[in-house]
Amino acid sequence: SIANIDYFTPKRNICGTVGYSSLTEDQSIMTKVAFIVCYNHTIYMKECMDYISWLNIPEGIETEVIGVADADSMTSGYNAAMNSSDAKYKVYLHQDVFILNKNFIRDMITVFENHSEYGMLGVIGSNRMIADAIYWDKWNVGEVYAWDTLKSVHLSLGGVQDLVESVDAIDGMIMMTQYDVPWKQDIFDGFDFYDISQSKEFLLAGYKVGVVKQEQPWCFHDCGDSSLSEYDRYRKRFCETYKELGYLYTIDEQIENRKIRNRVIDNVIPQITDALEVGDLVYLNSALDVAIDYYPFHTKLFYIHVLTEIITKEKNLGVEHGFYVTGMKLNDLIEKYMLYRFLLKRLELGNSIETLQDVVKSISISDERLAAEKIIAGHTVFDQVKVMNKLKSCLSKNSKRTYCNETK
Repeated sequence: SIANIDYFTPKRNICGTVGYSSLTEDQSIMTKVAFIVCYNHTIYMKECMDYISWLNIPEGIETEVIGVADADSMTSGYNAAMNSSDAKYKVYLHQDVFILNKNFIRDMITVFENHSEYGMLGVIGSNRMIADAIYWDKWNVGEVYAWDTLKSVHLSLGGVQDLVESVDAIDGMIMMTQYDVPWKQDIFDGFDFYDISQSKEFLLAGYKVGVVKQEQPWCFHDCGDSSLSEYDRYRKRFCETYKELGYLYTIDEQIENRKIRNRVIDNVIPQITDALEVGDLVYLNSALDVAIDYYPFHTKLFYIHVLTEIITKEKNLGVEHGFYVTGMKLNDLIEKYMLYRFLLKRLELGNSIETLQDVVKSISISDERLAAEKIIAGHTVFDQVKVMNKLKSCLSKNSKRTYCNETK
């Protein structure tokens, strides 16, 4: 079962998705594109939908956004949404995937119309069959911008010569389809291997799976790091399900070591969290120094690390009204950090910041040295100087009571 399916329209959309102006009186001639998102975090969902709302809608195209809240599994959520929509083209994406290519819809449809043999497309994938099914670190085709907790990175793998390159599997961050193939929710009842499984299902159904050609990455994946807590269990299940295709499960030492490391971190997170929430910087910095090698492998630990960096910096500068407010809980600090990151990323991209005006106002009354914002920018954007200059300009406009929305 799934908790909830939401159909977001221009009136009900939590972010005001635009682009329905191409509708005509005869809606029967329209081609529909559905964006399907399984989500469990409203802040991420809102950000994802804002990026969808900025896409150019070609003439004759109707769009809809279907949000599946708190699904039991990715496959059950996607099946429910797929079966509820009559859209020819369906775009399945993570809540933390932000589509950057304003002509995404046109470009996707162009590939599908020119290549009817392709059933599913992605932005990164592998053109090799990986016998042990550990694909996540072996992608070798495509492009994407991503956030790996420490910084934003450009994963440029290349390998696409024409409009599309045939591959063995694609990453599940975004999966575009022009045909409906059921997701195997009876087997993959969690949040791992649904993407590799679906790649196999499309191939078994006689369709090709491909990675699109991108002059610049079509997407930014704000993924952080995966704990891989259930990854190996579903990898074994995948290998057993598709053994006739040549898959064979073997124990992987890297995955086992990572699981052990994450269990160790999970055991100390409560104490570190308590120290942060009471402002015990001595214990915090001591504990984090010991755990420094783990930051890239545990997103929550990284959040605590950078929040401690911010709190320490503001304390040393004697900042009275800054990012940190005494008594804030960790989850509130993380959400505030996320919103600041989203704002800075929008400034870098030249996107509208209309829906983040509360964040701008929060910054406008903080310390003018912007110590926290500089730290956050260092972990978020590619061009820190450019973004900080844009932020200062924006704050200057805001102080004059103008509507701070022009970011280019």
